[in-house]
Amino acid sequence: MSLPLNYFESDMDRDFYLAMRKELDPLFLEDRINRANNINVEPDTAGVDFYFLSTFINDAMYHDFTLIEQDFLKNCREDIEAFNNYAWYDETIVGINDPITITYNNVLRLIYNGAKMGNTYCISLMQNLYKTYYKREYKQVKNFKNIRTNDIFSIAKDDPDNDRQASMCRILAICPFFNIKLDRDTTVHFKTFEKRKDIFFANINKKIIPDFEISKDIWEESIQEIEEVAHKFKDDSKAYKGFSKAISFTNACYQYFGFAKNYTITCIDNFEGVKKSMIETLAILKKIYPNEEYSADEIAIFSNVFNLVNAITDVAVDFDSEIGALLGDTIDEEEFEDALFRPIVKKAETKDVQIQSTKEETFTELDNVSLEDYKSEIKELRARLHQKEEDYRNLYDKNKLLRSEVKQLSAEVAANEANKNELIALRDFVYNSTENTEPTTGISLEEMKAFLAAKDIVIIGGHENWHNKLKQLFSSWTFIRVNDVVTVEPTIVDGRDAIYFYTDYLSHKEYRKFMSVIRKKELKIGYINNVNVEKNISQIYNNFEN
Repeated sequence: MSLPLNYFESDMDRDFYLAMRKELDPLFLEDRINRANNINVEPDTAGVDFYFLSTFINDAMYHDFTLIEQDFLKNCREDIEAFNNYAWYDETIVGINDPITITYNNVLRLIYNGAKMGNTYCISLMQNLYKTYYKREYKQVKNFKNIRTNDIFSIAKDDPDNDRQASMCRILAICPFFNIKLDRDTTVHFKTFEKRKDIFFANINKKIIPDFEISKDIWEESIQEIEEVAHKFKDDSKAYKGFSKAISFTNACYQYFGFAKNYTITCIDNFEGVKKSMIETLAILKKIYPNEEYSADEIAIFSNVFNLVNAITDVAVDFDSEIGALLGDTIDEEEFEDALFRPIVKKAETKDVQIQSTKEETFTELDNVSLEDYKSEIKELRARLHQKEEDYRNLYDKNKLLRSEVKQLSAEVAANEANKNELIALRDFVYNSTENTEPTTGISLEEMKAFLAAKDIVIIGGHENWHNKLKQLFSSWTFIRVNDVVTVEPTIVDGRDAIYFYTDYLSHKEYRKFMSVIRKKELKIGYINNVNVEKNISQIYNNFEN
């Protein structure tokens, strides 16, 4: 089947048709081959169903949908679980659709499923919605008893919103509810939209919502820098005037809209404090702008924005989850394995309740199986396949989130381990500074020198005369004078056996410069505060032995 090029009137019509023909011609050829071989399998409607449910609610219907869903719930409240379990079409996506649209689409799916299951109210409601909100299109469709591809193209080209694909899906999905038979040649459209649906979801994680993974190195750098910011804030909270203004403005906005102050924190699941959100904020900034540097005040202001976005996304996810639970979605048992509540077992019902069998159907001899049985089984298997696809997508999203959390936690563990090493070194330094340390028994000074001469050690800070004394004994060691600290790259300490700071000739800023690398690489560190070479040798040797 194909249409003449003069079928459409305008150039836009012709372009649309040529694009459609390029996509449809191979499918028409496949359909002809199937016909010649007497292969007649009902098409998978999932693609058409998906686009139909995604586009059926127009502006007028959206305005009225609260009335529609209330009427539906009044008439079909007891059937919601059965409708929900009938089929899922992936038409609602958290992170793309807003919460109200997701809710409306979920309710529309229940109505649609009810109509497909033969529920008389749902069929009447689908008919009513189509007649009311697509009056012009309905007046054309109602004249058909059997509708062909040519007819669908003809009606779709008159769509007032110029969304011909939505119109085509609408006609294909709605005709069965008016007992209008779809001609065999419409099979290709179902295949077309099934392919488009697969392409759409394949692109979600590549283009629409791509992975945003942050490396462990970025997490570690961010943790270290925010630790410094936290120390500064503790010493001088006035240094963050911009942050304070941002918080005040946010709270004023909440009050303007009739909400309580700090409503952001109320909406965030498991808020773990300002420092944690600032670490995440800086990590994101480093990911997208790797060459930029940010003041503490800028990081604090960006973290306020981060918390606002965090609140919005948490509310959207929680809202979708709760709506899903109310509409009959399967609940993750692992999430509630420690729940105290146990469902109440109902007493015997006084009226008959139809229960849809979930038992696996067994295959019988070919001669005893009717064509309708095969069609029914194919339909059931497709429904299971689409549900598995949805389960896979959910697991993929959870896995992506967990991977990000694991990287962040690994960075925090590494930072904590580095902080622990630094703390041990500082305790040793305090002890050596306040106690008269006894010389190591059984080991001579010459043996200590021989042991340390084989070590690759960096000494940072200290007077040049002291450096020269140590250089005569340990020529392989690296010495960095205070004046040279600014120009030396901190990576110079990478791979060394130990790094020692001379505390009397080194500023806090210079110390932090090297500590970022030391913490990341988990290097051995120590502190020296005297120029007695023999004591220095004994202290460093003891540090290695301990």
